[in-house]
This record gives sequence, C-alpha cells and structure tokens, in this order.
Amino acid sequence: TQPDTLFIVNVSHLLENYGNHLHKLLVNYPNSLNKLKMTDYLCDMGELTLSERMEHYFPIIRFHDRWSELTADDFNAPKDQYKCGSTYKSFLSKSTDVSGIEYDFDTRDSLSENNTRGLNDLMDYCEQEQVKVLFVIVPQAVDDNERFSKQNVTVDMLEERCFDVLDLRRYTQEIGLDYATDFYNEKHTNLHGSLKVTDYISRYLI
Repeated sequence: TQPDTLFIVNVSHLLENYGNHLHKLLVNYPNSLNKLKMTDYLCDMGELTLSERMEHYFPIIRFHDRWSELTADDFNAPKDQYKCGSTYKSFLSKSTDVSGIEYDFDTRDSLSENNTRGLNDLMDYCEQEQVKVLFVIVPQAVDDNERFSKQNVTVDMLEERCFDVLDLRRYTQEIGLDYATDFYNEKHTNLHGSLKVTDYISRYLI
C-alpha cells in the first residue's frame, strides 16, 4: 500500500538453517489462506517431511503437553510501544570486549542448496513485484571464516542481480564502532553500538 517503501533485509538471516524459526515466524499470523500458502512454501523450502510439517499446520501437535504449565499470561500476549522489541536492560547496557576480529573479504564458500534457492526466490520476487530493497550485512565479531565466506558469496549473488547491498563490515571506522565497548556479545551491538549503526544507516539512506 506504500509504493515508495524501502525494505531492509538483514543478510545474516538469509543464511540461517530451518528449525524452530518457522514456529517463531508463523505463530504470530492469524489463520488464513495466505498463512496456509506461506506455510506450504516454507515447508517445501525446508524440505520438511510430512510428519515434520504437520506441527506447523497444527501447532498443538507439538505443544499439546504444555497444558499443565499454562498460566494466565499465556492467554494475554503483552502489547507495548516497543512492538515486541528487546527491552531487557542487560542488552542495553552490557559491554563485552570483542576486539581482534578481522573480516576476510576474499574467501568464498558455496551456500547450501536451500539457502541458494531461497535467495534466488527472494530476488525473483523482488524483481517481479518491483520491490525496493536494501540488503544489509551488520557488523559482528564472530570469528568464523565459513560465515564470512557465505556472506561474501551472498553479496556476490545480490550484486550480480543489481541489488543494493550495504556491507557495514567495511565501514566500521566510518560508523565509529569500538569493539571494546560497543558490543553486547559477538553477534549483537549494545545500545551504544546500535545508536551508531542506526545513525550511519539513516545518513546512508538520506
């Protein structure tokens, strides 16, 4: 409904494996034909067997034995101004020194068949619907060459199809990130780092 909308996609999530992520995604959608079609598609993408996919159509199959643990809170999902964003204080204030990370932009590793197919499907969809999208790689301090390699291959695939990619790993100095103070853990910035990254992306978009 908003033709000028720009969608920002975190590349890291394109490389995740299937599993409980499907439940986290699908549980918040009301039952509808759209949800059924999406469930079909995701189960096909993950090559789930019939028994594995049934719990996504009927979650009670997996969670039926929780009845003895239910409380009133299970029936009253909290609604707040943070739209389910993380509000626990340790994430906002804790700092972990993750200095010493060095990104390897030259290494290349093949993506899994599922990741490759999923990325190509997403790009096809964006082109078909003429969706404006910016793919972003956020700075992390995970010492994992395989992860770097897959991120590099993903960037190659996106740029080959002429999609815009903002690889923030290359701009940590411009962002002003301090790996000694601006990270909550290896994968996430804390409040201080998040403000710097948000400010940089905002200026980039403008």
